[in-house]
Amino acid sequence: MKDRKMILHAMTKHEEEKARKRIAEARHIAWMDYHQIGVFCETLDEIYFDLDALDDDLVSAHTECRLDLDSEVPVMWALHARPLHIDADQLVYDALDDHHEEAAAEVSQKDRDRLQVMLDKWCRDVGVESFDVDYGCIVDMPDGWIESLRADIAEFREEMST
Repeated sequence: MKDRKMILHAMTKHEEEKARKRIAEARHIAWMDYHQIGVFCETLDEIYFDLDALDDDLVSAHTECRLDLDSEVPVMWALHARPLHIDADQLVYDALDDHHEEAAAEVSQKDRDRLQVMLDKWCRDVGVESFDVDYGCIVDMPDGWIESLRADIAEFREEMST
């Protein structure tokens, strides 16, 4: 049992070191220059598209003693939009999977290219997009942001003490 605890502790230290290295090597972008609509807060393990919700959750995490905003500023990772994409070649391949062996060869590259153009237009028209975290880019939040959160916490503490 003792060995297992040592291994778990070592994994945690390794993961922490990996996270510190990732943060140290990340490029930074100022909030004012960041053109996506949200950020990923790794501390809370959540993507936020609404900064008021982010602020509320950070204050709650602090007041519930899950996060120490007095000594720590959470890292906000950038997001990349990933639009819907359907690959025509894969679609044809899947559709012909249970057909005869030469079926795929009967669909010309010109026909596949034409299908891809239609699928690309359809995907743009539908407008579905997902967001991926960019662990290589940290969004530097606006000046005064963390101080504002700390002021909200001080106000909360004051209200709770009266």
